[in-house]
Amino acid sequence: MKLAVALFMMTTFVHARAFSSRAMVAQRHVRIPAPNPLYVIGDVHGCLSELKQLLKNLDVSTDNIVLVGDLVNKGPSSAEVVQFCRLNKIKSVAGNHDMSALKHLKMFDTLAGSKKEKYKWTQQLSLEDVDYLESLPLSITLDGLSCSIVHAGVVPNSASIESNSEFDMTTIRLVTRDGLSAVSKQSAEKEKEKAVNWTEVYDGRFGKIIYGHDAKRGLQNKEKTVGLDTGCCYGGRLTAFEVWSGEICGVYAEKVWCEKSKKS
Repeated sequence: MKLAVALFMMTTFVHARAFSSRAMVAQRHVRIPAPNPLYVIGDVHGCLSELKQLLKNLDVSTDNIVLVGDLVNKGPSSAEVVQFCRLNKIKSVAGNHDMSALKHLKMFDTLAGSKKEKYKWTQQLSLEDVDYLESLPLSITLDGLSCSIVHAGVVPNSASIESNSEFDMTTIRLVTRDGLSAVSKQSAEKEKEKAVNWTEVYDGRFGKIIYGHDAKRGLQNKEKTVGLDTGCCYGGRLTAFEVWSGEICGVYAEKVWCEKSKKS
């Protein structure tokens, strides 16, 4: 009985400590030197075995790797991906699924039904794993290259990378045709003629933007933007882009881990 109480108190302490103010004060936009080579890898979504195989194929130090976020959900090994990235000091930006996982971990005891089932993997996270997720920035700008990495995108005609909101950088797909503001999917369904994909009106003012998030569009290798979500969790590929040479490579998913939804 005493052991059970002690374990309960320890678990409560870990989750309470995990949600201090750290996520609010974490550095949201960072600059790092761009090593050569530097591979940016698309949405992992819990596909640890595919990530390990891709890293083995690339045969570079993890110092030469940056992920575009959405490390978790959908695939089979979300907690293990977080732990692997933390232990190997792999850099990543924050994705909408990473932020959602932190939110639902905080409120896990109040979840029920499918929500509780979807996020039960968060109970496997250590304090250090949570700290790692909380520390992920919204953007990484590469010194030595005119290039930035975000999860979803940017408002094309915003004042700067830093002026984009958390929603913009982790969730955006559609913007107004003048490129001045994001458009929600709900609004777009009502006023389709007013919304376009943000990459269609981005003029390159912040340099090349490398992103993920949009598995429905798949690989998007354009002059000013590179989209790397190729749907590994849906049985597609996990894709890497080498920023200096423009090389694109990847590995196929071992299986279909998650069925596609209309939101993907």
